Amino acid sequence: MRLVGEPASKRLRVPRNSSRIPSLLLPFRGTPQDSSVNPATPKPEMVKQCLWQLRRVESVYTCRMAQQSADQAVHEAARAGLTDNLAEMLAMDPSLIDAKGMDARTPLHCAGTVAVAALLLDHGARIDARDEDHDSTPAQWRIGESPDVARFLVERGAKADIFLAAALGDGALAERLVKEDRGCLAHRIGKLPEFPVVSFHEKAGPCQANSHPAIPA
Repeated sequence: MRLVGEPASKRLRVPRNSSRIPSLLLPFRGTPQDSSVNPATPKPEMVKQCLWQLRRVESVYTCRMAQQSADQAVHEAARAGLTDNLAEMLAMDPSLIDAKGMDARTPLHCAGTVAVAALLLDHGARIDARDEDHDSTPAQWRIGESPDVARFLVERGAKADIFLAAALGDGALAERLVKEDRGCLAHRIGKLPEFPVVSFHEKAGPCQANSHPAIPA
């Protein structure tokens, strides 16, 4: 669900494992004409209780999604290329290396410069960490805004794919990937099993309709 005028990354999503909402809607199953399904008309107090429960559940989800859609200071520092500030933050709290920001991405997903990316890797950043919205790696995230960072990450051992190689214009990498798996030539964005549809990124230099940010809009 997305509010009018809100960017795609701010949309509210109900977790797949949620079982509360269907149970709240049970009193409204069927239609007034379908007496075989639900012959009884919901009583006003039942309607009022269900609406209250729905608002309560919506409030909880809204709060959770707002938290998941916000970057922390460590992400902002990584994006801005503030290596000194970033080093100080990590020295004070090493756990920030895996801090979750928007879409549960890590600071490495936001690295605005090669120096920042190198600093984060030296502090133990997971080079192929996946965010929870697009299921994308830092290299895939950086290809749109910081291709030099994406290339650096690939050189440092980040997992590459045929789309990333194409976006980087790296013929040698593309040739290697084809030799390893010629089937990659048949890969399609948004198609199972390699690149299933996940969602949209608000800055679609990254992703079109799936989990891969390497394909321009």
